[in-house]
Order: sequence, then C-alpha cells, then structure tokens
Amino acid sequence: MICPKCKENKAHRSRRSGVKDWLASLMLWIPYRCRACKERWYVFPYSRSSLKLRSPEERRVIKLRRG
Repeated sequence: MICPKCKENKAHRSRRSGVKDWLASLMLWIPYRCRACKERWYVFPYSRSSLKLRSPEERRVIKLRRG
C-alpha cells in the first residue's frame, strides 16, 4: 500500500485499537499505517481511491483474484 502523505510503498494494515477503530470497522473501513512517516488513515476496500493507493504488484494480484 502506498502512503497518501509521503508516497512511499511502506504502508501496512494496522491493528484496531479503541472505540473509533471498532466503529470504523462496522462501516468496513480498514486502518492502515505507514512505516516511513507513521501516518495513520482508513481505507474503504471497495472504492476506486483504494486502488490508487495500491502498488502495481498489489493491483495485479487483485485483478487475478477477481478473475
């Protein structure tokens, strides 16, 4: 995943912590964190904007999975 702040390909899914994260998970929002700049944000996995944050390798895998 590419960080929207620093544009590095060093972001990963973050663990949920606290009420805010659990409420966001009810709306299908997934927390991510960047290893480079420590920025934290939420991604709705089924939106077009989430595909823009994916690396080219991740996009190929998603395309293969969808068939």
